[in-house]
Amino acid sequence: MTSHKKVTLVLVTFALVLFAAGCGGESKEEKQADANAATAQQEAKQARKEAKKQAGQEKKQVEKLSNEEKQQANAAAAAAAGEKSAEEQASASETAAANAQAQAQQAQTAATDAAAAKAKKKANGSGGGNTTSCGGSIMVDASTSCGFAANVVKAYKKAPGPSVVAYSPTTKQAYTMKCSGSQMLTTCSGGVGASVTFEP
Repeated sequence: MTSHKKVTLVLVTFALVLFAAGCGGESKEEKQADANAATAQQEAKQARKEAKKQAGQEKKQVEKLSNEEKQQANAAAAAAAGEKSAEEQASASETAAANAQAQAQQAQTAATDAAAAKAKKKANGSGGGNTTSCGGSIMVDASTSCGFAANVVKAYKKAPGPSVVAYSPTTKQAYTMKCSGSQMLTTCSGGVGASVTFEP
């Protein structure tokens, strides 16, 4: 073998050795880059996991708030309905009270009219024989004597008041008579169903 061939062979061998050395594995920088990439992937995976967990918690909180708002809305609606019902009941009670008061006033008016008509009837001496005139504008009912009526009028004129005591010459007893009326017409009642109407 010539020296030229030897040199060529040495060069080829050296080139193969360099090529093999260049392709013989990853460098330190490449290994570090691979490690950094793996770490980043792991961190990204962990971040996605945390984000998913956080989203689930937030969803539960939103649902809880939504349920509470629904309950508050239902409670408010129930309170409004109860208030409306109470107002309606109060209005109905006021109407019933007003009606009762009007009926009471009507009954009182009717009673007053009836009493006035009765007194007028006695004063006029009408009533189918139930009243009798004793003269001097003195009227008595069928169970009262004119003598007793005169004593009642005398006692009243002597001491006008809500009641007088008069003597009955018929029964030989004194009776307490309750008197009421006006300056135009007074009626005293009492004793044993006695009634005397006169002008004071």
